Amino acid sequence: MKTFDSKCLDLAAGFLSDHADRTDDEHDELAQVIQDAIEDWFSDRENRAEAAYERQQQSLMESGGTDDSSYRRDLTNAGRGHLLK
Repeated sequence: MKTFDSKCLDLAAGFLSDHADRTDDEHDELAQVIQDAIEDWFSDRENRAEAAYERQQQSLMESGGTDDSSYRRDLTNAGRGHLLK
């Protein structure tokens, strides 16, 4: 059986507090369900963020990168064109 955070057990106990006939195993089972749901939520969120980052990087590669022409023009106008590569 997978272990769960003690806060999940506290939350499970709170949910089941109206039912005095609940066993420790039932508390542990609900705590595990809560822990799994939290982990799944974080995993889904991380996967979505990673996919968005990959889409952004792919778009930049396909477009040739960000438009830095105004930056290059400003550097040249400021007499720092030698810094451009």
